[in-house]
Amino acid sequence: MPLRLVILRKSYTGVVVARWLRSQNHEVFSVYEEARGTDDDKILQKAWNENWILISCDKDFGEKVYRERRRQFKDEMQRLEIFE
Repeated sequence: MPLRLVILRKSYTGVVVARWLRSQNHEVFSVYEEARGTDDDKILQKAWNENWILISCDKDFGEKVYRERRRQFKDEMQRLEIFE
């Protein structure tokens, strides 16, 4: 079953990940390719309003969600530590 994914990585690495996910038949919105420079709040709203799964390697982004008490995202956050 294809997933709808927003790749928040604001670098070329995110593009590579996005291309691979597309090759696996997932629907991907790459911030780097399609909305570079867009405010994080707008990306969060897009993910929420359009039912996208948000993927980010940015720890600050996760902290922002907790700091601003964004309840709709807080319960769904998972931290993968495969690169740490």
